This record gives sequence, C-alpha cells and structure tokens, in this order.
Amino acid sequence: MLLYQPQEGYCYTSDSIILYDFISSFNIKGEVLEVGSGCGIIGLLTARDNDISLSQIDIQKDFYLLTKKNAQINNISTKVINANFLKYESKKRYDYIISNPPFYPDGDKSSMNINIAMCKMESYLNISDFFNKVKYFLTPQGRFIFCYKASSLFRVMQYLKKHKLTPEHIRFVHSKNSKNAKLALICARLNSKAQINILPSLIIQQEDNFSKEMMKIYEKASTHTIKGHI
Repeated sequence: MLLYQPQEGYCYTSDSIILYDFISSFNIKGEVLEVGSGCGIIGLLTARDNDISLSQIDIQKDFYLLTKKNAQINNISTKVINANFLKYESKKRYDYIISNPPFYPDGDKSSMNINIAMCKMESYLNISDFFNKVKYFLTPQGRFIFCYKASSLFRVMQYLKKHKLTPEHIRFVHSKNSKNAKLALICARLNSKAQINILPSLIIQQEDNFSKEMMKIYEKASTHTIKGHI
C-alpha cells in the first residue's frame, strides 16, 4: 500500500502497523469507524484485507485530506469525516470502532509542532470522554479495538468499566524480551460479561534484528511511504 505522509509533522509508527495486525486477528466485518485516522493507514489496511464498510474521522484538516488522497490512490472506499469525534453527531452506529489514540502524558508542548502534539498528547482526547463517545457509537455488543500505553493500563481498565466496555482480549508489546511492555493492544466489547483473554506477548526485536513475527507483520502490511505535500 502506498501512503502519502506529511513532509513535516506526525507520521505513523510501528504502533499503527502492530495495531492493524491485532485488528486482523479478529473476524472484522460490517460497519467500521476509525477514530483519528492520521494518514489513514490503519483503516485503509483493514479495509484492504476485509469486507467492511469503512468510515474514518480526524479533527485535523490536513489528515482528513491525506486520508482521502491515500484512499483514492489505493482504490479503497471510505467515508472520511473532518470533525472532532467528541462533538460529532450521527445516527449511524458501528460494529467496530478502531483507534490509535493520543496517549502520552502532557509535557512541554511549547516547542512541539501542534500537529504532532494533537496526535500524541492525551489531553487532546480525554480518555473518559473518548470511551463514552465510543460507547455511544457502538452497536449493541459492538467491539472497540485500540492500543494504549501499557503503563496506563490500570486507568484504561477503570474507564472501560465505567463506560460498560469489557476488555475481552489484551496483548502486550515489548521492544525486547528484556524490556517491560510498552504498548497494550485491547479488544473490548460493549455489554460483555466475558473474562479477559491475555494473549502471548509480541516481541519487536530479538538481539539487533526484528523478530520473525514482526517481520511477518511488516510483510503483511506491505506499506510504502511518500513524504510530501498533498
């Protein structure tokens, strides 16, 4: 898949590729909404590999345009929305909502590109308000598949419970075997009573090379980036 990205500003990382692979492990179908589409990578890869009806929303106009462009050049059908998800209103409901939201605690943003800050800092998408809006847009028994900083998992679990979203599957991502988990991949379901299934961890690197599983994930995604103006 060919993907245009900003010349300056936020570009997708391995987290997006890893989340796409996690989403792919479920029998995803029906109506799907990606929140915070960025350049569109997660939703477009998911639509490329699955028979879904895709919608994507991003608050930033530049990313709205990038997602539209990348959908067009890859011949993938999607409804792209330029809006603040927390304020967005629609009668439509979704079987799946997928997202790689901003999850880093606020630091010194004074010298940070605002485009990057909005994509990374959790203050731009309050976690409780976010989960509440996800609940609002899900169909009964709909699923919410997302990633979050592993060290914030306790708080994530609290807010999922508050908004009646049950985490059914969790997978931790480690940069190396010897490192603590840096990322948690979570599949939650609305109004579920299931117990949590903790999946085997994903190890990104073994010694100085990508692990075999990570190499397979990159190969399956098969993305190629072009940086430049829209």
